[in-house]
Amino acid sequence: MDVVAYLLSNPAIKLSDSSDPEVDALRHIRVGLAPAFVAFGTQDVWKPGWDVLWQKLKEQGNTTTEVWLAQGQPHGFCNKDPWMALTFIQLDRFLVKQGLLKGEPGISQPATGPMLIRSE
Repeated sequence: MDVVAYLLSNPAIKLSDSSDPEVDALRHIRVGLAPAFVAFGTQDVWKPGWDVLWQKLKEQGNTTTEVWLAQGQPHGFCNKDPWMALTFIQLDRFLVKQGLLKGEPGISQPATGPMLIRSE
């Protein structure tokens, strides 16, 4: 069975993972990876490792990864509202875009308050 999408929330990626080829995400980057949804808080201690991986993905020409950032939030930010709801809304939209779900998200975007920002 092939992977059709990766759904990553605060993935724990660190540069020292290079000592273990099974967990070193940088070794597994290649052209043609399945689309990915990634959510990170900008203050997450694991984000520097992700930033290196994200750069390599872009260098490989990846255009199917969506990265969403929660300004000022730490690791695990999306385990509590309003961030949980905001993350699920964007995740739902991503899955619709991939043809894996249909329709609109089942929860509404708050009119005011914090927002996830798409990283380019």
